[in-house]
Amino acid sequence: MCITTLDVLKPNLKIVFCGMAAGNRSAKLKAYYAGVANKFWKALFDSGLTRNKLSPRDFEQLPDYGIGLTDLIKDKAGNDSDVSANINDIQKLKDKIQYYQPMLLAFVGKEAAKIVLRQSPIEYGMQRQMIGQTKIFVLPSTATTADKWFDISYWKELARFTSVGVVQISDHDGTLGLIDALQQKTKGKSSVDVSLDTNAIE
Repeated sequence: MCITTLDVLKPNLKIVFCGMAAGNRSAKLKAYYAGVANKFWKALFDSGLTRNKLSPRDFEQLPDYGIGLTDLIKDKAGNDSDVSANINDIQKLKDKIQYYQPMLLAFVGKEAAKIVLRQSPIEYGMQRQMIGQTKIFVLPSTATTADKWFDISYWKELARFTSVGVVQISDHDGTLGLIDALQQKTKGKSSVDVSLDTNAIE
């Protein structure tokens, strides 16, 4: 099996970003989100998730920011519409997340999220499902082919969650709620007690 891009993973990261599969240029360069005009690296910087504006060749620096990278499909490259995932791809992703236990799994685009969560349609933002103790967030795709759906506000919401400790989530009916985050900035800080019926994905 030819691996398109190597995983960037280690235990206890704040966020692991997951796309459907590496694009053709990313697979050729062995670097994540390397497509011409892909907005991933700019979104990281504009949302405050990285202090500096990085480029695809800097992907190995992301663990310094508490960030990891993977894709649902590791042995094929192309646009989301050109590749398909199988049950082994889904299980391998779940196994990685269970093993490394990041605070958050963030899907870059809806397609991989629909497959893993077995849910369609799906909304952007925090999801009710979890993988073990890892919460799940869905972001707009950063590919140029998805420009009309891109919205930096979801990336900023993700950044607030990882740095502040409380996040607003979008329910499927569009209403907003609050959930406890896994990380508290101050010892002894009171948390928001909100009932949320989360379902762990097994």
